[in-house]
Amino acid sequence: MKFKNLHLLSILVFFLVLIISSCSKDDVTAPTIVLTGSSSQVIIYKSSTSYIEPGFTATDETDGDITANVVVTGTVDVNSVGTYSLVYSVTDQAGNSFSVTRTVVIDANPLFVGNFSHIDIIGGVTYPATLDTLAASFTTKNKILFKRFSGFSNAAIFANLNKSAVTIPAQTYYCGDFPSDTIRTFQTIGTTSYFTVVDSIATMVLNYSIIKGTDTIVCSSTYTKQ
Repeated sequence: MKFKNLHLLSILVFFLVLIISSCSKDDVTAPTIVLTGSSSQVIIYKSSTSYIEPGFTATDETDGDITANVVVTGTVDVNSVGTYSLVYSVTDQAGNSFSVTRTVVIDANPLFVGNFSHIDIIGGVTYPATLDTLAASFTTKNKILFKRFSGFSNAAIFANLNKSAVTIPAQTYYCGDFPSDTIRTFQTIGTTSYFTVVDSIATMVLNYSIIKGTDTIVCSSTYTKQ
């Protein structure tokens, strides 16, 4: 009789375990990460500062709060204009993973809006300082616009800012300064053009060439915000 009761008890335990197992589900749901603030940030270039992480939280329906397990890859160099990506990743105990990306743009455009005094050395001849009005591109970050580049009428060229470098892609204009003028092509030479910002005062040093017909003239201009 005792053996029979033990046998029945074993059967009951077996079915109880079977019922519990059938009621449980495998954890196949990935955790989530919620970023504090926007997933796309624009920060105005300012030297000698640092990027402050806005924050994030990670949760899992089984493991609960797993914020401490989040791994962040990528860096932001606030002293170099450009676009940076920070990737936030987390994995729960069941091996389910999730990641989200925050894009950070270090933007120098607003610093190059307004009147700039520029001194131009064209073909070895230094010209008196004149003014030009610079504007920021509304469509492309870190793209700046000149109205009268190097003092030439109608030379409405653009330049690209990348880290601390300035690049002027080849652009051709009919300048119209004199009746005998022909078209001119402007472009930077090598990688020696750069910008600096000190106390929000922007300065550009540009080394470039002007191609007029078969002649190539080596030039340099220094633009300083007024």
